[in-house]
Amino acid sequence: MTKSEQPKEIDAADLPIVVSGDAGTPRYLQLANQLQALIDSRALSAGIKLPPSRELALALGLNRNTVVAAFERLLSLGLIETRGRRGSIVCNLARQSAPRAARSKPRGRSSEARRPADGIDFRMGSADPSPLPIRVWRRACREAGRHLPGSDYGDPRGDAGLRAQIAMYLGRTRSMRVDPDQVMITAGSGRAIERIAEACLRQGDNAAAEEPGYPRAASIFERLGARLMAVPVDDEGIDTDYLKAATRKIRLIHVTTSHQYPLGGRLSSARRNSLIQWARQNGTLIIENDYDGEFRYGTAPLPALGSLAGFDHIAYVGTFSKVLSPAIRLGFVVTRSDLVEAMAALVAQARDSVSIITQRIIAWLISSGELEKHVRRVRRSYAQRRGTMLQALSEIPQVQSVTGQAAGLHVVVRLRAEVPLKALAARLEHAGIVVDRVADFQHGQRSDERMLMAYGHLSEPEIVEGVRRFGAAIRQVAPRS
Repeated sequence: MTKSEQPKEIDAADLPIVVSGDAGTPRYLQLANQLQALIDSRALSAGIKLPPSRELALALGLNRNTVVAAFERLLSLGLIETRGRRGSIVCNLARQSAPRAARSKPRGRSSEARRPADGIDFRMGSADPSPLPIRVWRRACREAGRHLPGSDYGDPRGDAGLRAQIAMYLGRTRSMRVDPDQVMITAGSGRAIERIAEACLRQGDNAAAEEPGYPRAASIFERLGARLMAVPVDDEGIDTDYLKAATRKIRLIHVTTSHQYPLGGRLSSARRNSLIQWARQNGTLIIENDYDGEFRYGTAPLPALGSLAGFDHIAYVGTFSKVLSPAIRLGFVVTRSDLVEAMAALVAQARDSVSIITQRIIAWLISSGELEKHVRRVRRSYAQRRGTMLQALSEIPQVQSVTGQAAGLHVVVRLRAEVPLKALAARLEHAGIVVDRVADFQHGQRSDERMLMAYGHLSEPEIVEGVRRFGAAIRQVAPRS
C-alpha cells in the first residue's frame, strides 16, 4: 500500500464472528482466532482497517478489554499493526520476512508448550506479550545495519556505543553515575551473575544468597565450588542482622533489592545502608540484581546500591528481558573497572559475546528515546493487569493475604489454613491452572506453601478467567462452613 492510499475499512457488523460464553475457550481467544482465520484466508486483506475496539465490543456484546486483548494477540503475531489514530491495520503477510509458522506462537510464553492448550499459566519468567511496535523495531534494525560488523569478535566488554547509552540510561532512570568503562554487556542477567562469580569465586570460598531467592544464583555459586549460606528475608528484604551475626567470611552475595525474588519485599533504606556498611567492612562484593526495577506502582523508587556507594563493593546487574523480550538475551553489569576487565577476559576466552547487531539495536532504542517510551507504555499496562489481579483475588474468601504487589510482575498469595493444599494441587491441574510455590525457590527446607502468581504476560481477560478457575478449584476442596 502506498503512502497516498487510505486503508479500507470494514464495519463491525459485517464481520462474520460469533463469540460464545459456553465454548470452553476464553472469549478474547475466540475472537483473535476467528480474526486470524479471516486474515489467513485473505477475507481481511492487507491494508484493511479493523473496527475500533469499542465498536467491535458493542457489536459482539463483549467487554472492550476482551477486544483489546484479542487485538494485542494479533499484534504479537505480526498480523496487524497500529497506526496511532488511524487504528489497527491488517499487515501485508507477503512482505513479512519471518516464516508463517514461526509467528504462530505468542511471544513471552516460555512455558506455553508445557501447559494445557486451554490452560492459564501464572508462573513467573515471561514478559508482556504485546511487543514493541513493529515500526519501531524495523527502524531499530535498519539503523543497526547501517555499518558492517567488524572482522573480529569485537570488544569482549560489549559495543562501546551501547555501553555509553546504558551509562546515560542508568543516570536518567536510576540516578547512577556510571562510566562506560564500568559497563559489561552479557547474554542475559543469568550469564552476568555467572561471569561475576567466575571472576570472583575460588573453590571453598563462602557465598551467600537470599532464602527464598533466585535459584540460578545459588546453583552457580555451588557449581563453582563455593559454600553457600542461605540468608533469610522478610518484608523489608534480606536480613542484614543475620549477615552481621555470621562468622563466615563471605566473598560474594546475591540480593534483589527493588523487588525481592520471589517474596516481593523492597529492601528498606536502613537495610540498604546496613548492607553496604557490612560489605565494606568484610570485603564482600554485592551482586545487586535489578531484574524488574522499572515496574513499581504508587511508590517512589528506592536508590540503587550503586547510586549510594559507587561500585567498589557492588556489581549492579540489569536486563532488557522484562521490558522487551526474554528472547533478546541481553543483560549488563555495572561494577569497578578491574572486575569488568576480568570478566571480559573470560568472555574473550569463551568467545560467547552478544551479537553486535543485537547490541546496536538496543543502543538505538535507548538513544532514540523509544525504549523509555515503551517502558512507560508497558508500565501502564502492567499496572492495569495488577489491579485486575488484586480485584479478582479479593473476591475469593479463602485468600488470607496478597503481598509483594508494590512492584514487579507477580504477587504472593497465602490461603487460609483450612484449604487442603494437596487436594487443591490436583484440582488446579485439572482446571489447567499452573502456579509457582514459594517452596520451589527455597534452597534448604522447602516448606513454604504460599503461591506465586505472575500477571505480566497475561491479558486482563486471561487474568480474570484464571483467577475464576483458581477460586472455583479452592471452593471444590475447601470445607463448607
